[in-house]
Amino acid sequence: MPTTPMLARRRLGNELRTLRDLRRLTVEDVGAHLGWHKSKVSRIENAQSGITRRDLYKLMELYEVDAEGRDKCEALVADGRERSWWAVAPYADVLNNDYQEQIGLETEAAATWEYQPLLIPGLLQTADYSRAVIGSGPFVQDEEDIETLVDVRQRRQRVLLTEDDPVEYSGVITMAALMYEIGGKQALRAQLAHLLDVAQRPNVTVQVIPYDAAAPTTAGLTLLHFREAEDPSVAFVDTVTVSFQRDNPREIRRYVRFFEYLRTNALDSAKTQAIIKKRLEELT
Repeated sequence: MPTTPMLARRRLGNELRTLRDLRRLTVEDVGAHLGWHKSKVSRIENAQSGITRRDLYKLMELYEVDAEGRDKCEALVADGRERSWWAVAPYADVLNNDYQEQIGLETEAAATWEYQPLLIPGLLQTADYSRAVIGSGPFVQDEEDIETLVDVRQRRQRVLLTEDDPVEYSGVITMAALMYEIGGKQALRAQLAHLLDVAQRPNVTVQVIPYDAAAPTTAGLTLLHFREAEDPSVAFVDTVTVSFQRDNPREIRRYVRFFEYLRTNALDSAKTQAIIKKRLEELT
């Protein structure tokens, strides 16, 4: 069974969509039968909202689901109601729903692929580097929220650093990410030293795109892949202020090809570590 509410809601949504398709019903048909707006059906199937047991029973009746199918859906509803650390105070007070959703899926991922053009990726950041990133720029957080957000970023890294089935991580950055002295030289030195240390882990691969390689995009990208076939991959595409989630299979295939293109144009792990060491020497 899933261990995070977000993954449980995704599985429930996929199951309900499958059951609806088996009955050859559209979301409009379901809405008409139950007196719901079609958007309510879509939100439940897309894991954008939870579902009450009463509403679940209505769907089970409409779809003529047998006892085994009902038990499966009821268990997913129960798992979807559990509250994870990021969904309670003080974290829930500063994390929007999209960020909470990303953390939940990130926690369950078997593999994480991340590209950042200008920054060290969040899962690889030191606390001081994170504090400088979060506390600067045109969209500065409230002072009282900065430390909470730094703590969130550090706690997220447990999926990478745990000895118990850690996530397989592939990170791609550009040379620019090594050059920007975010937080000052001392903070960047500590960050690059940490990056070298983490890159030694067997589950972590870090690659740098050199200046003379094919031009990379300026938008950050995170791809999450899961162990079970019933849990399709999901992408998060960064903009200036928010990160958009994408899970359409065709879009995911395009993002996968794009990330593989970036990896192909990046230096291998050994050359990347040599570049980082050279940059560290320049900062001393």
